[in-house]
Amino acid sequence: MSPSDESETRKPPSAAELVAKLARLEEEASSKLILAPLMRGDARVSVRVSGIVYELKLKNPGFVGWALLHIIAPGVAEYVREADQKQVAQYLSLFPRIRLIALESYANSWWCIPAQRQDARFQVDTAVPLQMPQRLAAFDVIYARFDGRCFFYEGIDRRHNPRIASQYRQYLQDNVQPDEARVIGALPSERDAYRMLYLLNNPHLRSVDPGATGDPERDRIATALSHAGAELDAYWHQNPELVTVRFRLDGQTRTAMVNANDLTLVSAGVCLSGQDALFDLNSLVGVLREYGDPDYD
Repeated sequence: MSPSDESETRKPPSAAELVAKLARLEEEASSKLILAPLMRGDARVSVRVSGIVYELKLKNPGFVGWALLHIIAPGVAEYVREADQKQVAQYLSLFPRIRLIALESYANSWWCIPAQRQDARFQVDTAVPLQMPQRLAAFDVIYARFDGRCFFYEGIDRRHNPRIASQYRQYLQDNVQPDEARVIGALPSERDAYRMLYLLNNPHLRSVDPGATGDPERDRIATALSHAGAELDAYWHQNPELVTVRFRLDGQTRTAMVNANDLTLVSAGVCLSGQDALFDLNSLVGVLREYGDPDYD
């Protein structure tokens, strides 16, 4: 009998066989310590063991960091201890690496932009939150790993000249205009990061009417969001035409890139099947509220 004939005659597993296999895998999982990232407020965690994804309730929530868990009952795990650096490194090595530039700290995360403007592996056009950050400062160039949903801090890019970040931090402290903040060896994305933080610190330069009091542009973005039930947190200009907006919706922090003149979408940060340009900031909030949390592109 040829291999093809054998595969044709092989019967699929019965329901009883599948149940028995799952029981064996669950028993195997309960004998192991499982590594998982736990964020602030997590009471449940999803883990993959032997190819099976488990949704686990934490018996003793509260730890924040890289945890070793033990399954103590079906659907229930308890925190055992913090994972060591070697275990974390092995876990992170399973995922693709990306270089990011740190912008600012907010809500227990550091917000970053990609160090490379074009990376075929990732569709990242807006600022993204970095999970598990350690001792970062604005303009640091770091390595992160992307698990398909979250970016996790891996380490500083030691090959990149630290003088560049230090000089940009000094320029920002001295409020040097972006066109005058020249740093030899800086990446184009580092110059973008400086412009974004400079304009964030100088809201009067972002106003539609430079002679107006207050910040009309911020008011316009905040109004568009509030009409849809969201709240503006911050925004940065990528350049005079493009704005990255960070906002809160139903307890979740999200970002989107929009055109400055009419707030139409350039990148939604979520999958809209290539139809981003058909939405504006207001309608995006409506889509997110109606359909929940679509997967990232």
